[in-house]
Formats: sequence, structure tokens, C-alpha cells
Amino acid sequence: MISRRVLIAVAIGMVLVLVNRAVTNLSFVPLIFTGVFLYALFELARPLVAEAFRSCDPYDLKELRRIQERKEYEDLELVSPDDADTVVCPNCFESYPARLKVCPRCGAG
Repeated sequence: MISRRVLIAVAIGMVLVLVNRAVTNLSFVPLIFTGVFLYALFELARPLVAEAFRSCDPYDLKELRRIQERKEYEDLELVSPDDADTVVCPNCFESYPARLKVCPRCGAG
């Protein structure tokens, strides 16, 4: 949505163009439209620039939690199924030796 300032700037620019055309024969239209266009562009880009340069709060708890979760994930010692001694059946949750291809209790693999 276009901000109210931009709309006001465009309206003022158009009024100035109409006044200029009514009073003189000189053509300041390109100059006025360039100024209004640059002002509108500045107003539209200002929130984007403010967001880009927003500093991260070092005491933000969400950021600290994200860093801690990443550290915990990196510290996990994941065991591949090939290196495991036992496997848990996803059907009956029975633990059986990894050397067996199917669960001895329910037959699921």
C-alpha cells in the first residue's frame, strides 16, 4: 500500500505542474516530475532500508535459543543404523539385534 506521504507529494507535484502551465510558458514539468518521483521512491524504499540495517539485539531470547539449539544439534552423536547393535521395530517397538532382517515378534522389517 502506498503511504499517505507519497500520495500527498504526487498531488502537490501535479498541482505545481498545473500552476506552472497556467502562469508561464516555461516547461518545468520534467524537473518537477523528477523531484516528485525521487521523493516517492525515497518514501517507498525507506522501510526496506530500515529493515536491512536493523541491528540484532544481543539479548534477544529467541536468538539465544536458536544458537543453543544449533549447538546442541551439532553436539549430538548420531549413530547410523549400520553401526547400531540393536534396532527398534517401528510396528511393535520391540528391540531386536541389527543382524536380523525382520522383527522376530511381528515380522515387520
